[in-house]
This record gives sequence, C-alpha cells and structure tokens, in this order.
Amino acid sequence: IFIPIIFENHFSCIAINFINHSIDYLDNRLYALYNGKRKEYGFDEHYTGLYTIAYHMRDYFGTYLFMKGHSTADWMRQFKIRQIKFDWQSCHTNMDCGVFLLYQCCLYQGKAFKSANLHKASQRRIYRAEICASIVLSDLNIIRSQVLSSVDDFNKNRIAIQASVIQHEQEKIKKEKMEKELLEAEEKRAKKLEKELAEIDAYQAEEDEELNNKADACQAKEDEEEELNNEGDD
Repeated sequence: IFIPIIFENHFSCIAINFINHSIDYLDNRLYALYNGKRKEYGFDEHYTGLYTIAYHMRDYFGTYLFMKGHSTADWMRQFKIRQIKFDWQSCHTNMDCGVFLLYQCCLYQGKAFKSANLHKASQRRIYRAEICASIVLSDLNIIRSQVLSSVDDFNKNRIAIQASVIQHEQEKIKKEKMEKELLEAEEKRAKKLEKELAEIDAYQAEEDEELNNKADACQAKEDEEEELNNEGDD
C-alpha cells in the first residue's frame, strides 16, 4: 500500500509492506545527523519530522484495520520502520522529488535498488515530460479536452512565449548579479568600517595609556615633594 506524503514542499512516500512486515519510507534525499563533528546519514527517531510521520501513519493504519475488524491490526503496529536505499539518494535538494517519487514506487520491491538513469538531470526532464503526458492523456482526466486546447493555444504563440521566458530569465540573472554585487559591496564596507573602528580603539587605548602614565608620573612627583616637605618639618 503506497501512501504519498508532501512535507515542507517535498514529496516522498510510505509503503506498507505486508510481505516483509515493514513500513518502508521512500525518499530521494539523505538526511544528515551531526554526531559531534562527524556527519552521519540515517533514518530514525532523531529525524522527528519524517520518522514521526511514518510512525503515526503505522499507528493510524493499524487503528483503521482495527475499526474494520481486521485480524492484522495489532500485528501491523509492530512493523519495523525503515528507509529503503537507492543509489540516486543525495543530501542536495532539487526540483525532481515528484519524478523520483513516482519511479521509486514503480521500481519498489521492498529492498534497495539501483537505476542507471535517475542520476541524470537530462533524463529526469524526459521522465517529467512523460509523466505529464500520461496524466494529461489519461482517460481519468476529466479536463483532458481543456488541457489539450490550452496546449494548442500555447503552440500557436510559442515563439512569443519563448521570447518572454528568455527575457524573464535574463532579467532574473541580471537582478541576481546586481544583488550579489551589492552584497559584496556591503561586505567590503562592513570590513572597512570594522578595520577603522579597530584602529580608533587602538589609538584610544594608546591615548588612555599615555594619560595614565602622565597621571602616575604627576602623582609620583607629588608624593616625592610631600615626602621632602615632611622631612624638612622634622
């Protein structure tokens, strides 16, 4: 039984596996846990957001089975929660989690597995187009005719739309460049100001030290004169 999840704008899936007696978490991401200075990757109760979702899903589904009078209700609550390993898992984020999710469900057999193509962003773009086409052309799509009509309108204005998209991307790149330059200029100004303040503090410290030395010298002279006067009185 596959249960899709969207959590913090990321798609993943829980598979309830009655053959292996497990709750299998399917995700293209690796999650890091810092043990002191050492980075470790895993999936357990330390990852409260995702592991807890799987934990509660197991409990809720067990409750559902109990309400239906199913004999496996209590047994299912003992299923082990685990994360299935894929060779394309990464700690880096990307926009292809939906593509990964669908292919993970398609290739899932209750154990770790590999793919020769899911590592490649270019291949995932092809998969994304295939998935979109399958959804649009499906007999279950009740608005298929409207979508296909919109596609026709897009094709008629494709050149203008493409020019608009390219212009938007160029403006976005230009804006990001300007923001980066402004940030670098601010950092330079901050460093310069920090240096100037350090120089002022150093100068002030020298001034204070000089004033203290003069005060000490004056006090020593006054003490010496007072001592001489006391000797004269004697």
